[in-house]
Amino acid sequence: MATNKELQAEIDALKSQLAAKPAQATVSCKVGEKGGVVICGLGNRFPTTLYYAQLHRLNEAMPGIMKWAEKNKHSLAMK
Repeated sequence: MATNKELQAEIDALKSQLAAKPAQATVSCKVGEKGGVVICGLGNRFPTTLYYAQLHRLNEAMPGIMKWAEKNKHSLAMK
């Protein structure tokens, strides 16, 4: 049977391992019931669904969106 000191040492080791891991969730995709691209892990309570054409348009617009976001980051919330 482990002693209190051994258990506390194990708890401390696990806490330090947990603190070293990044807090960011993994983003994943899957095909939804209606053929949309379901994106999970963006931090929302519910997944985000885009259809292929929307995803393609968003991808093409990303450079402009990122430039706009950089210019306005002082006004944007960071979550």
